[in-house]
Amino acid sequence: EVICEDLRDGDVVAESNLSLLLLQGVCAARSVVRVCNGQSQILVTNFNYEHQHLFRGTTVAYGDPVADVTECFASEETHEDEEFLDHIDINSTLSDKRKAALHDLLKEFRSCFASSSKVHQTHLAKHRIITDDDVRPIRQQPYRVSSKERVAIQTQVKDMLDDGIIQPSSSPWSSPVVLVKKKDGTLRFCIDYRKLNSVTKKDVYPLPRVDDSLDRLRRAKYFSSIDLKSGYWQIEVDERDREKTAFVTPDGLYEFRVLPFGLCSAPATFQRMMDTVLAGLKWQSCLVYLDDVVIFSESFEEHLKRLRKVLEAIRTAELTLKPQKCHFGYEELKFLGHVISADGVRPDPDKTAAVAAFPVPSDKRAVRRFLGLCAYYRRFIANFSKIAEPLTRLTRDDVPFTWSAEQDTAFTELRQRMQTAPVLAHFDEDAATEIHTDASNVGLGAVLVQRHGGVEHVIAYASRTLSRA
Repeated sequence: EVICEDLRDGDVVAESNLSLLLLQGVCAARSVVRVCNGQSQILVTNFNYEHQHLFRGTTVAYGDPVADVTECFASEETHEDEEFLDHIDINSTLSDKRKAALHDLLKEFRSCFASSSKVHQTHLAKHRIITDDDVRPIRQQPYRVSSKERVAIQTQVKDMLDDGIIQPSSSPWSSPVVLVKKKDGTLRFCIDYRKLNSVTKKDVYPLPRVDDSLDRLRRAKYFSSIDLKSGYWQIEVDERDREKTAFVTPDGLYEFRVLPFGLCSAPATFQRMMDTVLAGLKWQSCLVYLDDVVIFSESFEEHLKRLRKVLEAIRTAELTLKPQKCHFGYEELKFLGHVISADGVRPDPDKTAAVAAFPVPSDKRAVRRFLGLCAYYRRFIANFSKIAEPLTRLTRDDVPFTWSAEQDTAFTELRQRMQTAPVLAHFDEDAATEIHTDASNVGLGAVLVQRHGGVEHVIAYASRTLSRA
């Protein structure tokens, strides 16, 4: 509860006191609040890991009175709201009442969603590229490209210049541009930062474990997901380090104002920023893996409350969401290559389809790629290591590549197992847990199970091959 000095009654638009954010890491949510008898209530977010004490008289926020709006303005606002909601994916099976509640909530936070190609940068983080003082600038020449590729590079550079993503550079550093062909035939613009990364001090801030994230979803029945628009580009590169991001094209030298893809410590910077933005909400109300955020809850009413808190944090951090990649109010949702629901977790069918379509490997590299695809979902396959052993053996340096019936059987069985992978129940910390184990001359196997109402539910499978004597 706060005291409003200059207004006794009415509505005000509250804006956070940025000095309080910088000094104490505490920020008031930007919102419309009602003032009664000179007092009001406002949501305050603490971005620290410890409690913060606000003394009496501390300026938490500034407010401007809300002026009366005309009927004409309200009509225009309604049209814009309808246009905005056309780009938002809301579960069509929800009741009309629940859809309306989501509509109202999302319209309130419409400023969080992108309406153009441009994105703003958050004030909560800047990316550093730390190199030793004795490291000399790395200078590379541009790779040769075809006339078609040159046009693609020119188009990308112009678009990024127009959006303020890059700027002309006079840096002594330079890295070359690489164009990667996507599945649809278009070209992806990338920078080859491998040499810069080799002299950069690595940021070891951790990314969340996927299994830890999935284990937090017990009893959840409603899910929403939000995704940032060009997430990396919403973090600035520190002015001192921008010259190191310089890249060379056949037509000139440019450097990034914002965080580009390809830098070795970019994921760490981004994850740290997202953890700061959603501090106090992560694990309890939402899961965060880079720019993928899933909000979960047991009831729809609680879901609205948690979604509001997450959107308030996003707005306070001045981050921008991509409406086409956000999904709200679902009972089943895709997250990190899995499909999550109240029943449990199963592999994303789009991912397992890639395994089913994988051609018979013709060399060791293809075998490793196939095993890598399957290993991500090994918790869904009983005795995975035992089944895959003939293929794993083939990847050893001292074993020549020979594709026999043994390898073909293992390859076929893994593909079949992936297509019929079970739904694994969510882990419940309060439920009785059992571990069933098995062993053979080839490897060890285990299954983690829990019982609910006398029914046994598989939580995860685990296995490993035995090392050679």
